Amino acid sequence: MGLGEIYRKTGEPIIATYDWQDLADGTGIITFYGKRLHDGSDYIYSLLRNDSIVSYSSENSTGGSLDLNFETTFSKSMTVKGTAYLSCEVVIAEDKEAYKISGQVQKYDGSAETNISAVVEAPTQTAGVDFHRKAYSIKIPITTETKFSKGDILRFNIIVTRTVGSHEASLYHSPTNPCLIQIPFKIDE
Repeated sequence: MGLGEIYRKTGEPIIATYDWQDLADGTGIITFYGKRLHDGSDYIYSLLRNDSIVSYSSENSTGGSLDLNFETTFSKSMTVKGTAYLSCEVVIAEDKEAYKISGQVQKYDGSAETNISAVVEAPTQTAGVDFHRKAYSIKIPITTETKFSKGDILRFNIIVTRTVGSHEASLYHSPTNPCLIQIPFKIDE
């Protein structure tokens, strides 16, 4: 007995589009949103793919520095390779205060960090009289191609440091002004 007509038809053609730069580099960028969430007992900093989740702003800096670790846990094996990007805003408490921001990509196993990029620092910015939010964008080359297995943690460390003044600052992240962290992943051949 032969197959009926319904089983012999071919499927519809599929059109797949790719960014040419991704193909040329052999990498694909995944955009994460840095979020401060409460897990029922404490605040945690997470890298999420969903930008619509409302986030708490980071706590204020103490002693002139704010050191935050945004993390995501891998659900499948992937390799990090290429250049990462950070785009965020810092809210500065007072006029004429100055802050700088730095970022670094790390692999974290729950107890120890392994740096897979250098620390990259953006130039210092000073708050104006009427505007206390400053935008930063940093390009961070991944210096070590790194394989992440299922269950491994990718950590993006952000440090906000006061260079002038005595007031606090916080990292601003919300759905309207997200803290964007773009991580490059190797495309399997």
